[in-house]
Amino acid sequence: MFISISSNAALALHQMKALQRQMAFIEASTATKTAGDCKRALERSIDHKFDRPVKYTQNAIAVRPALKSRPVARVFVKDRQAGYLIYQARGGIRTPKGKSLVVPVNARCNRYGNLSRNYLKNQLAKPNVFSGKVNSVAGVYQRMKSGHMKLLVAFEPQARYRKRWNPDSIVRRTASRSMPIHYRMQLRAAFRQIF
Repeated sequence: MFISISSNAALALHQMKALQRQMAFIEASTATKTAGDCKRALERSIDHKFDRPVKYTQNAIAVRPALKSRPVARVFVKDRQAGYLIYQARGGIRTPKGKSLVVPVNARCNRYGNLSRNYLKNQLAKPNVFSGKVNSVAGVYQRMKSGHMKLLVAFEPQARYRKRWNPDSIVRRTASRSMPIHYRMQLRAAFRQIF
């Protein structure tokens, strides 16, 4: 009686090469899925940290997916929103591009806490509303029947912000938690395909 045993090394080598070819896809997919998790975490933090953020601010976060040739995904704040969100992330002093910043004082604001688009134009069209300085405070004033001047909007030379949003920490924490999970899932899927 003879028993023949042969090595299956050729098949194992073929499977290992197939897995090696899949690694670039696994890395790119893991990075992209992790970046998606980071994007969602940042969006939740915007809703939590900011008072009634507008849709434009809620949609500030974007992802550039990873590719097999470039296995790095990128999570970022879009350029236009970054111009003002940077002060929420780092703090500091913002000076206006024009002459001054418009700060609501006794003005009616929309549900997001901002002036409506045509608020100043509409107010200044009224005969008892004017733009100027009263007691060295520049702004838009309403002349009341009593003769009192009601400051609707102040014109400020700058605005000071304190840091209240930490996107770097949110991304690091989310990525360190979710990347290993996505990596294992992608590896398991590749193993099921190849072996």
